[in-house]
Amino acid sequence: MKFLLVGGAVRDELLGRDRSDRDWLILGADHDALLSRGFRAVGQHFTVYLHPETHEEYALPRGPDAARDEGGQSALIADLERRDFTINAMARDSEGQLHDPFGGCTDLVERQVRHVRAEHFVQDPLRHLRASRLAATFGFSIAPETRLLIRNECKQGALREAAPERLYTELLRGLVCGAPSTYLCHLRTTGVLDALLPEVGQLFGIPQVAKYHPEIDTGIHIGLALDYAASQNASDAVMFAVLVHDLGKALTEPTRWPQHIGHEGLGIPRVEAVCERLKVPVRVRKLALAVTEQHINAHRAPTLRAGKVLSLLERVGAFGQGSFLHEFLWACESDARGRLGLGSKPYPAHAYLLQCAQVASKVLSADVARKGLAGPEIGQAIRDARIQAIGKLRRAYSQSADTVVTN
Repeated sequence: MKFLLVGGAVRDELLGRDRSDRDWLILGADHDALLSRGFRAVGQHFTVYLHPETHEEYALPRGPDAARDEGGQSALIADLERRDFTINAMARDSEGQLHDPFGGCTDLVERQVRHVRAEHFVQDPLRHLRASRLAATFGFSIAPETRLLIRNECKQGALREAAPERLYTELLRGLVCGAPSTYLCHLRTTGVLDALLPEVGQLFGIPQVAKYHPEIDTGIHIGLALDYAASQNASDAVMFAVLVHDLGKALTEPTRWPQHIGHEGLGIPRVEAVCERLKVPVRVRKLALAVTEQHINAHRAPTLRAGKVLSLLERVGAFGQGSFLHEFLWACESDARGRLGLGSKPYPAHAYLLQCAQVASKVLSADVARKGLAGPEIGQAIRDARIQAIGKLRRAYSQSADTVVTN
């Protein structure tokens, strides 16, 4: 029985990167032999075996030659051949010997992501997104033949064969890879973005007001905003909200460009459609819709009337359970700072809205009830008291005009 370290663990070892999880391949064994040694079989579509002590994942070789040669080289090659990319199709045995039948080391040196075999690669459409994620994570390019293969597969509707939930999960894994704007670029050049999220792809080339967006291009702005959010270790929900918050700019009247008056409202149906198509979790969907609808109001919050600020806070559930106020504010700040050369510009709206929520939340229904009110009068009185508290804070809050972000 032979144990070989395989896949990403070998790749990261060669790149000098730390990796906590490791995957293993077992040669010269079968299902019963592993169970007799205390391994636990898990997985429905592809069985892996959890080590009884380390709980690391071990697998038996795949491929047509594996069953005929369970202990030899052909079983190993047959398994590695079915893996996605050459840089993931390497193994290291217990003697330290590296097994690299498909040129993974060469591709590491040349800094490129290249598929192993087209016939196996296309079996899982998620690999089309994974190529972009790996390239963005390591700063690699995607090999021309792999890019062409992915483009052709996308044109033929390959992504429609994947479960929406799996596509959403893989999309998010790329957005939090540390270089989301590069990830977005790779998704575009491989045709994945147009196939998966044409609403985002349409933002590239749409101009914005240079005063507020020196980068001009809306698609570039989305990438910059995602990069800022990633630099702040934003949650998956924030990353998705930032990705889709400006979809309405593709629907504004071109004769009015580079202005995009009303793009917030125009974007709401598009965000809803994307969320439905990808089966986005309810909480993430609520955050994305709130950011789409209210990000301009958030930018202007220090100049808004107290009543409008309260309405904004109510929209994000700031006073009840399930509030996503903090994630909403991080998404809005990412939008404001994701602009060429303006990443360090102050964004006072974040702290201001947190203060507004804090003073407004101190207004308690018990205090209002003491005034002898009942029924709907209590709710209105609470709201009036909160508006008064926010108004008092607004009057005490000094705000210079040039720190208000718009558009």
